[in-house]
Amino acid sequence: MRARVRYVCAGALAGALLLAGCSSTANEPPATSVSSPGTPTVSSEAPQRESSAKPKPRRNDLAAGEVSRTIRAGNIEVSVRYSTKLPSSQWTAAGSKPLNVSASARMVNGSTQRIYLSRFTAYIDVRDNLGYLDGPEPLQDTADVTPGFLFRAPATYLQEFYVPPLTEGAVWVTLRMRYEMLLETTTTVKGKDVRDYARQTATDTLVIALDQR
Repeated sequence: MRARVRYVCAGALAGALLLAGCSSTANEPPATSVSSPGTPTVSSEAPQRESSAKPKPRRNDLAAGEVSRTIRAGNIEVSVRYSTKLPSSQWTAAGSKPLNVSASARMVNGSTQRIYLSRFTAYIDVRDNLGYLDGPEPLQDTADVTPGFLFRAPATYLQEFYVPPLTEGAVWVTLRMRYEMLLETTTTVKGKDVRDYARQTATDTLVIALDQR
């Protein structure tokens, strides 16, 4: 807001008022507010607002030490449980990090078909605050029996993996799980029952924040 500049002019000659001179207060610092009776003071500087935004907590699916989920692939429902004997608060980029996987499957349509797990894979994605970093080879367990590990409940797949050391400066590690299953089917060919298998794949994702100390 512009400051008001006052001009005072005065002079006298033979009893008559004449314009004789002018003086200005323009060299004074400009006022930053203007007030008058009955009106509020207006400031030329807007008040600064303090940010109330709080940093969002980092996602850590193993913050409680374990997490259980249910995932689907067609008519197959897979119940999984991930856990670690090393508190996730101690997961760092350096060193190996244990991960236990427990999983079993069932048919949601009530079918008595057998379910087998032919391969489990955990792809490892590594990130810092700017983007993706180089990651290690995936963790993988391939069945050494045909057609695979019996996977239908009450049978349970149990395995312990170790996430290897990661790139220095990593902030998050994401494990992308892939369960490759074979569903037993039976068809009749020329009066004979022929056993066959249908492939079904279920996927899941586990995100763990890495300790930066």
